[in-house]
Amino acid sequence: MELATVDGTCGKMGFPTELLEDYLKSEKKVKAIVYACGPRMLLLKVKEIAASCGIPTYLSLEERMGCGIGACLGCAVKSAKGGYKKVCRDGPVFEAGEVEIW
Repeated sequence: MELATVDGTCGKMGFPTELLEDYLKSEKKVKAIVYACGPRMLLLKVKEIAASCGIPTYLSLEERMGCGIGACLGCAVKSAKGGYKKVCRDGPVFEAGEVEIW
């Protein structure tokens, strides 16, 4: 396990996505799958890094859920194939290629 903090007070100085990128591009990786949760900007960067390395990636989205059954559309995210996915009903975990982060 490796840690990263923006100011370097614990672990490596920088963003956790930098650690991910270093690891995925290293020679020591065997067979990797990336699972990520967090704010949209982090998930967008994780998705980009993993895609550039050809690594399967699953994202847990943190959307507001008004009803929890898919009726209110408060948690809808854009689907990569058109239309929308409802985080409360279709997720919250999606294969990274299924959804558009932004």
